[in-house]
Amino acid sequence: MDKVDALLGPFNPNKMAAKSAPDPLKVLVLDATGDEGFSVCKSMLKDGGFHIWGLVPNADTPVARELDRLQVRIVEGELNRPDTFQSQLTGMDGIFIPSDIFSSTESVACGRSLIDMCKAAGVGHIVFTALDLVPNGEGSDHPGGQILTYIKQTYTGHAEHEDRSHGAHHHLHWTILYPGWKFSKLITLDLFSKVPTSALPARSRKLNPAKELDNKVSRKEGEQASSVTDDDGEEWLLRVPLPDETSFPGYAVEQLGLWVKAAFLNHKKFRESIIQVCSTMITPLQMADILSKIARKPVRTLGLTLEEFFSEGFKTDMGETKWERYRAVAEGHFERDPEASRKVVPEQWNFAQWAGQSKELAALFEEDKDQPEAKQQQGRQNDAEG
Repeated sequence: MDKVDALLGPFNPNKMAAKSAPDPLKVLVLDATGDEGFSVCKSMLKDGGFHIWGLVPNADTPVARELDRLQVRIVEGELNRPDTFQSQLTGMDGIFIPSDIFSSTESVACGRSLIDMCKAAGVGHIVFTALDLVPNGEGSDHPGGQILTYIKQTYTGHAEHEDRSHGAHHHLHWTILYPGWKFSKLITLDLFSKVPTSALPARSRKLNPAKELDNKVSRKEGEQASSVTDDDGEEWLLRVPLPDETSFPGYAVEQLGLWVKAAFLNHKKFRESIIQVCSTMITPLQMADILSKIARKPVRTLGLTLEEFFSEGFKTDMGETKWERYRAVAEGHFERDPEASRKVVPEQWNFAQWAGQSKELAALFEEDKDQPEAKQQQGRQNDAEG
C-alpha cells in the first residue's frame, strides 16, 4: 500500500479529499479493537482529515494501548449497551458501525436503539458494513440485515441537536459497505495449516476426494485442522469450506479503513448509496496456487464439489449456522466488480499482494522452515547420545 501511495502521491483521490475538507471530521469508531475498527482508525488518522474516537470494552489491553499511541481518543463502553457511550455521540460528524457486532436476536433491539440515539444526537453520517452473507441486505432475518434495513428506512432528516445546529452535515446520511471475504480468515480461523500426509486424500485428484477427509480433517472454522500425527510428513492444506471452482469476493480487512475514509470524505457522492468492497474474485483452487508459489511447496484444498457442499452430511459436519454463511456464496449471490472497488480505493490489494506481505503468513512459512532443522538437530543429538 505504501508503494502505491508513493506512486499516486498528491493525486491519490482520498488524500485530495482529505486536504480539501474544511475541518477535521469527528468520527466515533465502534469496536475499535476489532479487525475492522482497528483498520478504520489507522486509515483515517492519516492525512489529517479526522479526529477519531474509538469505542473499546477495556482501555487496558495491548490493542487499546496501541490505538492510544496512535492518538485515537479512547472511549470505554459496552457495545450491547449504547447508553454507556450515548453522551459521546453528541458532537460527532460520523460513526462507523461494523455489522458483525449484531449477531443475535437480542442485538437487534440494541442496534435500533443505537441508530435512534445517533439520530437524536445529530450524528451526520453513518457508515455501516453489511455482512456479506446477507444477499442485498434487505428482507433478511439476520440481525445485521435487520439493522441495515432500519438505517435505510429511518435515518433521514436534519443533523441537528440542542447543543448545536449542525456539524459538518446539514442532513443525516448513511452509506452501506458490502465487504467481501476477509483474506485474514486464513489465519484467524486456522483455515491454512500443515496437516499430516495420512490425513490427506490421495495425491491424484479424484472426483470427490473430500470424502476421504472424513474423521481426519475438520471442516469447521476455528478448529485445529487435524489431530492426527504422522511421522511420514505433512502438507499444507487450505480449508476454505467452498467448492474448489466457486468464485467468491475477497478483500484485505487491513485496508477496510480506506473505503470507510472515502465514504466519509466524499459524503455527497456516497450518501444513501452502497460501496462494494472487493479487490478480487477468486476460487479456493486459485488461492491454493498462489499460496503454493509463495511457500514453494504444494498446497491442497478440501476438494469439495457442489454436490458434497449441499449434502446433509457436509452441512452437519461443518455446523449449520456456519454452513449458512457460505451457502449464498456457493449459490452465486455475490457477484462483485473489483474494478469498481478499485475506483474508490486505487491501492486495494488482491489476494497475491495480501499474501505476499502478510506477516502472519510469513511467520507460518518461517516456522515450517525451522521444523526440519530442529528435527535434524534432535537427530544429531540422539546419535551423539547413542
